[in-house]
Order: sequence, then C-alpha cells, then structure tokens
Amino acid sequence: MRIIERFRRARSTSRDPVFGELEYESRWRSWKGSYVLRTTQKEVQLRIVADAVEARHRELVAELDTRYEALAPQIAAALFALSGGPCAELDAACGIAVESADQIWTLTVLESIDVAADNSFKLGYAFKDSVEWPDAMFSVIVRDWQAKGEFFAD
Repeated sequence: MRIIERFRRARSTSRDPVFGELEYESRWRSWKGSYVLRTTQKEVQLRIVADAVEARHRELVAELDTRYEALAPQIAAALFALSGGPCAELDAACGIAVESADQIWTLTVLESIDVAADNSFKLGYAFKDSVEWPDAMFSVIVRDWQAKGEFFAD
C-alpha cells in the first residue's frame, strides 16, 4: 500500500429515498448528488448543507419543485437584473440582444440547487449551449419564496 492511500479517507455515501445516491463533502459540510426537477424534467446538481439529510430537506425541495413555475417570473427578473439589463456583453460576445427578463429566461438553464442551512435555496443558472457562452454563471437566492439575484460572473 502506498503512503498516500493510508491517508485517503473513504468517501461517505448515503442512499436517500428521494434524492438517491448522495456523497458527503466534509470540507463543505454538505451532501452532494443530483435531482430531476419535475417541472423541467432536467437533472440538476443538488447540494444540501447539513450533517444529515432530513425530512425537512426533502419537503423543501418538493415545495421548490411545486412552486418553481410560479417563481419563474421572479427568477427571470433576477437573471435579467444580474446581466445588467439589456445585456451588451452577450450581444457583443454572441450576437444575441437580450432585451427582457422573458428573453433571458429562454436562454438560461437551471444547473444546480443548493439547500442552505437556513432553508433558503441558491439556484445556479448558465446559458444554454446554443448561446455559446459556457463560462457565464448566475446565482439566484430564494428565501421565503422570494427570488433575488446574487451574482453573475463569466
């Protein structure tokens, strides 16, 4: 056995009845896996910041899934605001003029859901492949079922 193998920790995994296979990340004190949002039918990365996944986490994600379509206008407005309104960068980089929240909503895709310790969510968005801006990322916080933009980076 090599020396490095002696110090390597076995990965802690768990099989959750709703979320499936989850892996514990001790560095972040969170569980990581994937989840298929019913409303989008897309698999997204899921992170639950907790030492253990509990029924409340399953209930929160189920409620997010139920409310996601109703939250869409708020999320779209947050994405549009994060992009700086009419997105000159996107127009210059990709030749796409973004003039509204509805338009940016059609150009982005949900990639991740983080469930925070305070029961809020951080939703991670990126542009769809057709936009050809693969390193652009958006983050929207949903707290008390109100969406607010957190950051946009490229």
